[in-house]
Amino acid sequence: MFERFLSDQGLNSHSSSYEFSSLEAIKQCVLCGLRIALVHKITVIQELEQHRLKARPIDKKYGYISTYLAYRKDKWISPLMNYFIEEVNMHFFKKSHEVLRKLQH
Repeated sequence: MFERFLSDQGLNSHSSSYEFSSLEAIKQCVLCGLRIALVHKITVIQELEQHRLKARPIDKKYGYISTYLAYRKDKWISPLMNYFIEEVNMHFFKKSHEVLRKLQH
């Protein structure tokens, strides 16, 4: 799923992605500011409620369960990472509005 998401965004996942066998390891990397992650909302709900992470919804074509782009709330975001987050937001926001517009006509 993550590779497909990155590929659809025109990014190469082979040089910058990691796989972990533990959701906790993924969350700890994000909480430490080392990475971002595509995860199911249920896996980070506690961190979201505690305002330790921020999350953005991702198009359902990348998973049938709500999926979020999660990153540490109080961590400095580099201009490149901020650009990536903005592009993800704009891409999926635009797509959802296009779908709604088609459904209304």
